[in-house]
Amino acid sequence: MEEKVVRFDLGAETLLNIAEKKLDEKDYIGALRVLRKSVETNGATADEYEMFADIYDEMEIFEYAVNYWYKFLDVCAEEEVADAYEGLASCYYNLGSEAQAAFYYNMMMHDKYATPENGIELGELLSEPAKKPFRIVYPPEEADYSPELEEGLRALRGGNYEKADEVFSSVPEKASCYGQAQNFLALSKLMQGDAAAAENICREQLKKDGDDVAILSTYAAALTEQGRSEESRAAAVRLASLPASSADELYKIATVCCENKLYDEAYEKFCILEERVHYDLTLLYFKAVAAFKSGRVQESLAGFAKIVDIYPDAAVAHYYYNEIRRYAESGGKVPETGFFYRVPKEERETRVKLLAALSEVPAAELDAFLRHADITEYLDWCFDEADGADAELMLLGLRLAVRGGFDDFVRDILLDSSVNDVVKLEGLRYLAERNKDFEAGVVIADIYRCASFVRLHVGRTKRNKFIAAYALAFARFAFLADEDCEAYAEAAERIYDAFEQAGDFSLASDAENLACAIYFMTSKNALLKTKEALGLLGADSSVVAGILHAVNEAAEKEIAATEQAPSGDAQDKDGKGEN
Repeated sequence: MEEKVVRFDLGAETLLNIAEKKLDEKDYIGALRVLRKSVETNGATADEYEMFADIYDEMEIFEYAVNYWYKFLDVCAEEEVADAYEGLASCYYNLGSEAQAAFYYNMMMHDKYATPENGIELGELLSEPAKKPFRIVYPPEEADYSPELEEGLRALRGGNYEKADEVFSSVPEKASCYGQAQNFLALSKLMQGDAAAAENICREQLKKDGDDVAILSTYAAALTEQGRSEESRAAAVRLASLPASSADELYKIATVCCENKLYDEAYEKFCILEERVHYDLTLLYFKAVAAFKSGRVQESLAGFAKIVDIYPDAAVAHYYYNEIRRYAESGGKVPETGFFYRVPKEERETRVKLLAALSEVPAAELDAFLRHADITEYLDWCFDEADGADAELMLLGLRLAVRGGFDDFVRDILLDSSVNDVVKLEGLRYLAERNKDFEAGVVIADIYRCASFVRLHVGRTKRNKFIAAYALAFARFAFLADEDCEAYAEAAERIYDAFEQAGDFSLASDAENLACAIYFMTSKNALLKTKEALGLLGADSSVVAGILHAVNEAAEKEIAATEQAPSGDAQDKDGKGEN
């Protein structure tokens, strides 16, 4: 009997249609899976990036939606650029970033393909008060101290504890937000290392309201900091018994339970919280860890699987998913888990050691290693560990990605609005140091630009110094002066020609001095004063002046030679230039 073979159509159009259907059905995770299958099978186009943006927008994961709109903008047709601007304006608005929303709204309005309908729609949107996830409402009969609270919180986040203490203490006792101000004051004391003072503030507030979730949470943290674990645990048990009126209160209760090893209670609260906040990465991670620590292995595994489905670059979660799956299938050593979003210390040390070693090996050895090993997950991890807060680790990963030729990965990082701008500027330097023609979109300060890298043409003498200087100048100054890489390359080549003509490369011993000279020769707008530019690079003013003098002297000699040459010779030279 002949068997019938059923062939599935995995073409891009078919999979896009399936993903769109799942999106319409609110099956967001299913839509993401289908779309990633399409990218894996057929590659990514503007259509896929647009749908990714739409899905994450529907899920209210606006940070991811923004990044996919930037990817869309990087590859879309000219007539689709207005769509990208509209998407970015909407996402930034929903993130509460009014300046960025207004910027892309204006960009959309000035685009020749913009429609009047879109303009009206977004104009109305931006005219409304900005949405905030947690808005405090004050009774009309009480004075509004919300500006003071905002001012104090800004100071607290900036590490200006003295200012924060002053502002929070200024809120009078009769104000409706007095308890909140006192809680922030206690948090400030806690962050300053004065847990005893934080405890005293909380005790005074608990006399008035013993069931204040925020105060009780801070009180438990203050006790923990003082090593009074039994008292802290008692406060956590009390918290766990209280009804929570908001998602914020639920989160506070659950995290205090985690800190006090009340894992069953924490898991219960996280489950309730997930029904209100479906896709928050921190929540899902905490829930998965609490599940494992409370003995719910399968629930934990399912939790980490959900994270990986939604956030494919969540390398920390992916590590724990693999470890717990191994444990669930084979038993053996119990995986080490923790509530800080990072891999275990020993695993981190192993990874850093490997990546550091690979970043130093010769190019041929690196290529040979990469032919037999896939380090993509490790590169993702560099930007995911500790919620992407480790700049040194990110620089290590980006440097290795550039050296290893992971160009798609590098492009994604440069377009990622959540990545530190300083890290991305260093990435531009690494790319320029490759000394190859290359183009990449990059988002700096939430503004998209296309960076074009051109090959530097110089001789062998001090070649590496000139390439390093050219790369450094471009990375430090190009986005300030809105200039392209070609201008920097031309300036570097002029300096090289001047030194070569003089037969003296003694001033080319330091890339920083050369880079500063390149900037002064290139910058049209001179945004930085001489002293500022020298200071930014740590350049020597006398050496930089010497370099510029050498260039001017070479130019004067060239002009003089041209003027003294017979007219026929000049014509021949011009003719060669035209050919």
